[in-house]
Amino acid sequence: MHDDLVKDVLARFAGRDYRPDGPPVWAWHVHHDILGEPLSAPIIARVQAIIDTKPSHEVVARLRALRPVLGVLPSAYVEAWKAYVEAGKAYAEAGKAYAEAGRVYVEAWKAYAQELSVIHDGECSECPWDGETMVFGTD
Repeated sequence: MHDDLVKDVLARFAGRDYRPDGPPVWAWHVHHDILGEPLSAPIIARVQAIIDTKPSHEVVARLRALRPVLGVLPSAYVEAWKAYVEAGKAYAEAGKAYAEAGRVYVEAWKAYAQELSVIHDGECSECPWDGETMVFGTD
């Protein structure tokens, strides 16, 4: 249905496609709300995603607009993107550390459940805690 448009997009990106070990390949209109950004996968993957997931009335315009950046982008813009990528990596690592700390915390809670319960019961004698959750009445 969109064969000619797909061929046009692939021709525009010939020799400029994404490679995981290659330099960034900047493109216009990869996403509707970002003017220019580097590809994060081969262009055919984005083309297929547009065809498969976008409203049919958007497909032609998206494929026509999707093209490689041919000019030289402002260096500050490119540097801002690099900083964003590095911050994303740090965020992912922090997320892993957070998840691990949460796992350790839950294990500690389980290991000390009886001791915590004794302390709690001494301090909160009228508390609706049933050992797993607070139980509320209907009044």
